[in-house]
Amino acid sequence: MSIKYKILLPLLFMVSFAITTISYLYVYYVEDYIKKSSLEQLKSIGSITEDKVDLYIQQMHDKLELFNTRMYLYNKLSEYDKSKDPKIKKIIEKILEFSYLKEKDIINIVILDADSKIIASKLKKIDSTNRFIRSIAKEKKTVQHTKLIYPTDKIMPRLYISSPILKEKKLIGTSIFVIKLAYLNKLLTSDIKIGKTGEIFMGSKNGDKLILFTPLKFSHYPIYCTNRDFNNYISNQISSANEKQHLVQKALDYRKVPVVLSLHYNKTLQAVIVVKKDIQELMAP
Repeated sequence: MSIKYKILLPLLFMVSFAITTISYLYVYYVEDYIKKSSLEQLKSIGSITEDKVDLYIQQMHDKLELFNTRMYLYNKLSEYDKSKDPKIKKIIEKILEFSYLKEKDIINIVILDADSKIIASKLKKIDSTNRFIRSIAKEKKTVQHTKLIYPTDKIMPRLYISSPILKEKKLIGTSIFVIKLAYLNKLLTSDIKIGKTGEIFMGSKNGDKLILFTPLKFSHYPIYCTNRDFNNYISNQISSANEKQHLVQKALDYRKVPVVLSLHYNKTLQAVIVVKKDIQELMAP
């Protein structure tokens, strides 16, 4: 072998090794960058969705407060608090008949007296055994309450919000809105592009069962979540309520497909907002 080749071969090897190393480092850097960017996107979408849910709940509370300021209702409720007159009760029932006729999400309005007993219910479908009304009776009555309540015969919850009605700092009644979640469900997915396998939905506990109650891409909803690992991730997020956000980089979702999860706890609803995407698609760019 000539001296020329003896010099060139090591040089070519070094050049080849350098190119291979640089290529490997470049690919590794690109993959790492894609992963970090994709994870940040999931977390960002989750934070935006959190804000949307909080804003929706606040808007509903504002409507309830506006409802409570109706002077005619306020006066009649004040009279009923003193007299318990059945005639006044009938008038309050009439007031409810014409309240929020065009508001499709508000499916019922209930008025309670100072002892948390029902004076009137717009649809007359709620009685004193209702879980939300019983919880108000046990808890502080002069504050707002917000809860997801699962009817015993259904796995689609209703949102209940209540607000006290006070006269000179004395409780004279409580108004309750019963809200179906159709519009809230639309909020979770509207105007957000999250890919073919990406999903945003909410889940909460009903007893010992985790229920996913917003639209799902790959299943009918609402559903009982039977995947133990996925169930545990969300249940743990509910139990550690002080931690609003949690990222899980490898999990099996309700389809038992490997996904990345961005979990966001909503303290008001005691529910978790889930933003997820298949790992395979997450790394595709």
